[in-house]
Amino acid sequence: MRAQTKVHSDEKIRDLKDGIVYKKNDYFKRNPDALSIILYSDAVEMQNPLGAARGMYKIVFVYFTLCEVDKSQRSQIDHLQLALVFREKLLKKYSLATIFKPLIDDLKSLEIGIDVRFPSRRLKCGVACYVSDNLEASLVGGFSANFSSGDVCRVCHIQYKDLVDQAHEATEFWTTEEYDDICDSLLEDMDVREDSVDIAVEAQNLFTEYVSESDENDSSSDSSEESESEQDTTEGTRGLKSRCPLNILQSFHAVTGFPLDIMHDLFEGNFNCCLA
Repeated sequence: MRAQTKVHSDEKIRDLKDGIVYKKNDYFKRNPDALSIILYSDAVEMQNPLGAARGMYKIVFVYFTLCEVDKSQRSQIDHLQLALVFREKLLKKYSLATIFKPLIDDLKSLEIGIDVRFPSRRLKCGVACYVSDNLEASLVGGFSANFSSGDVCRVCHIQYKDLVDQAHEATEFWTTEEYDDICDSLLEDMDVREDSVDIAVEAQNLFTEYVSESDENDSSSDSSEESESEQDTTEGTRGLKSRCPLNILQSFHAVTGFPLDIMHDLFEGNFNCCLA
């Protein structure tokens, strides 16, 4: 399989490689023949999702495909390869960085390049994007996963309270430099090495699309003192919780690597302010 290196000069977006994010990616500019990997992950409930054992045996699968596969066949099972599988509950014991480490090590090797024999050449691959729903993208990317207060967008800096009046008037957007600066400050405050940072997540909420209405009602009953305390801890961090473990790759950054969740934003009415 040979990489599709043709770049269209018009403004029509036919595929991922026609987008500005891919065209401005330094890794793919340095390696125009490198294959582009699309990561995708989701969880599967092995028990009755309405039963008492819900979440006990929930398994997370991480798949990959290549942008070089024709888009009409890219979603077929034969072209989706399993890259990683783990029990979701392990995230309570281990960090995302720890669980993703075997996959990241392989991706780093692919970025550097591997020698193949048939045909004989140096093959390189980079990660073009990580496809997921909004909650998963926010958690893996280290952004705030709270969509009912404070920072609710991983694209811009709009606040939840301003969505009604300013949903289409965002003027401040995430940049890779800002993201990295905040992550560096978080590491300094924690006074630990980056590779030992444990990303604190609630496993029962990871890869779950949205919080139910009853859960939202329960959370809204918390005292105002607790809400103010939580707001103080995120002041100056734009809601950022931790560095994305995939940021160690040359080809990927959390700010540009997670596409918008169009299915939930449009088809299920959970509109994202940055789709317009």
